[in-house]
Amino acid sequence: MLAQRKHPPATPTIHWSATWRWHISKDRTPHVFKCSPSLIRKQWLQEKPSPRPLPIPPFDYLPVDRMNRSQWNTFWSLKIPHNVRSVWWRLLLDRLPTRSHLHRILPDRCPLPLCPICLAAEEDAVHMMISCPNKKEVWKAGQAMLGTKILDPHLVWQALTFQSVPRSHKKQQEWLPTLVRYGRILQVIWSCHWNVVFEDISWSHATAMQRLQHGETARKTMGDEGRREVPESE
Repeated sequence: MLAQRKHPPATPTIHWSATWRWHISKDRTPHVFKCSPSLIRKQWLQEKPSPRPLPIPPFDYLPVDRMNRSQWNTFWSLKIPHNVRSVWWRLLLDRLPTRSHLHRILPDRCPLPLCPICLAAEEDAVHMMISCPNKKEVWKAGQAMLGTKILDPHLVWQALTFQSVPRSHKKQQEWLPTLVRYGRILQVIWSCHWNVVFEDISWSHATAMQRLQHGETARKTMGDEGRREVPESE
C-alpha cells in the first residue's frame, strides 16, 4: 500500500508594488503589514484623477499649478481694485471667457473663435490680454505713461503669470510697484475690450489712454500713489 504523499505547507507569498507590500495568507486574504503614511499619500496621488489635464508640449503648466505660496501672498497683497484682481485671478486660473473657449463650449452662440477686435487671429488668453496688435500698443504706451520700463508685451505676460517674478518674498518686494502698474493697465484693457464687445464699437487707442490718464489723475488727487508700494530703487 502506497503511503499518501504529504505536501509541505504552502509558503505565504509576498507581492510588492510601488507603494504597497502585501502578505497573502493561506486563505488568500490579503493583509497589509507594512505601509507608511507617506507611501499611502504617494499611492493616493497617483490614483487620484487630476482636476485639470496635463499640459501638452509646447504648452506650459498653468500659473496656478506653478506659483508658490509666497507668490500667491504677493498677488493678494497688491494694492489694486477688486475688479482688476478678479480678472487677474481668472487669468491665473485660465478661466477667462475667450472666444476660443466660448466657441468650444457654445459653438451656436460663438460660431468663430476670432478676436472681436482685430478679427485676424484666434482669441486665447494671451491674445485677449497681450498679443492683440491693438492691445500691444496700449501696453507699450501705458508703460511709458506710468514710468515703468517698457518691455515687450510677451515679457509683460511672463510677469502677469508670475513666471519672471522671484519665488522668494524678499526679492518680490522689488516687483510690487511694477505689478501694481501692470494691474492698472490691465484694468483699462479689460474695460475697453468689453466696450467693443457689448456696445459694438471700434477699438480706440485714444480712449484707452484717456481712461488710464484719468485713473492716474484721480489716484494722485486722492493721495494713493505711494500706498504700500516699495520704491523701485530698493
